Amino acid sequence: METRTADPDLAHEAANKANPIVTAIKETLTDETLGMILNLAEESVRVNYDKVTGLYSPEKFEADGIAMMGANLHILITDIGYLGYVNEVSGHSGGDEYKRRVANIVGGKTEEMKMFMKDNEIESKGYALTRGDEMGILMEGSKEKAELLATKIREEVEKIGKITPNSELNASISIGMVSEDEFGEELATFFAAHESSDKKLTTFKFLARAAIFRSELDKVKERLREMVTVQKNDPEKFERLSIYLGKGVIGVDEKLRKRLSESTDYEADSETLIKEIIRGRKEIDLQEATDPLQKFMIEMELKMLGE
Repeated sequence: METRTADPDLAHEAANKANPIVTAIKETLTDETLGMILNLAEESVRVNYDKVTGLYSPEKFEADGIAMMGANLHILITDIGYLGYVNEVSGHSGGDEYKRRVANIVGGKTEEMKMFMKDNEIESKGYALTRGDEMGILMEGSKEKAELLATKIREEVEKIGKITPNSELNASISIGMVSEDEFGEELATFFAAHESSDKKLTTFKFLARAAIFRSELDKVKERLREMVTVQKNDPEKFERLSIYLGKGVIGVDEKLRKRLSESTDYEADSETLIKEIIRGRKEIDLQEATDPLQKFMIEMELKMLGE
């Protein structure tokens, strides 16, 4: 809501009236009281905002997410591509700058994103989830608009192009999305069998984990595509960058890349192979899991692999 007056004279008059009041308040405060106020303000900033990106903090992500549940909530988890690579070739200052550029897109702060969100009547909040490369988004509304937002974020990040002037890799982002009502029946069955002191908190944490899993699947698929393309078109570049191209990608090895580089139907084959690898690992995790919620999460991840 706009509270500032557009009339400069009225604004100056209001400011002149406020100044004596502000001065009087300051004069009544002891140094100790003023210090306490400043400490509280600093603590509020620390808890609610991420210092590097300017996005909301992980603590606020959880608190806001729980508060927004019941209003058609959608959770989007994003993972910035090649951050480790940038940190090594350009230092952590280069990595932080890359994070800030992506965060401005994820948080809807660029002019392009502001216009897009206004035109499509989308409201969302961006959050830094880790000190590394994960960011989250909370939004209410239709699933179609949430998907539209995800597509736009991907497009805008890809427009960055080369991550830094001396980079051999382009900016990228993986995105996973979950809607609040997506696992309603499964969660109801779980809670019926296992008592929970805080169903909203448990539900939100589960949905966020499901969105992270989809983001990881997206990352594997996109990273694998790039690895195969670079290996086929520029073997020397692949040798230089293979450690970065494959970093953090589950189950990707030389044997898998060779199979895909020889594939006549990359899309179908990569999807099948990736899911086979991850399914095998998740089935082992399920056998070893002892916590009921952990087992339930793995079962849902296996279910998502069948999508």
